[in-house]
Amino acid sequence: MEDFDTVNEKMAEHIPADGKWGMVLYSDGGYRSTLDHSGWGLHGYIYDHVEKKTGYGLKRCEPTTAGYVGPGIRQVDAKGKALRIRLKNGMEGEKVRVTHYIDAYGNDPDGVRPTNNSAELSGLYHALQIIDKHKPPVAQLVLDSEYVLKGCLNWRIKWKASGWKKPSGEEIASKELWLKTDGLLESLAKQPISISW
Repeated sequence: MEDFDTVNEKMAEHIPADGKWGMVLYSDGGYRSTLDHSGWGLHGYIYDHVEKKTGYGLKRCEPTTAGYVGPGIRQVDAKGKALRIRLKNGMEGEKVRVTHYIDAYGNDPDGVRPTNNSAELSGLYHALQIIDKHKPPVAQLVLDSEYVLKGCLNWRIKWKASGWKKPSGEEIASKELWLKTDGLLESLAKQPISISW
């Protein structure tokens, strides 16, 4: 697999020219305490609205504007808790044709204390870099980190107002990475890109 910058550069070749396209990005991260090492990963796709050919992709699943859906995708965990929750700007999954798959991974940047949360945030940060560079009209982000999701949609505003500190006065973890993520989110909010979470 190629490095993130190469993956991000080559994506421009696969963007549909007609302007009727979008992007779905799944981000994740993890930490291994025995190695004191963390890493992040991205998977996703660029799509257009041309009718797709049959017989390709995931069995029993369909790529849609909201991500993969179908009987092959679990909707609840082992305890019956919903795995897919619409928190903000939810969209219905309209079937699409994948024009390009996106796969990238990496480690937490130097200077960031490796944790599971920093790895999850790094995954989202790289997804936002892709959106910022390629400017899809529509983008769907799929995260499995409640911390990162709530941090972006709720806590970030309070953290900024308090100088990036918790109510206890302690500085938030991964502050530098949160500052970079916040900068991207602020920039994207000013662009004609519809981002769903």
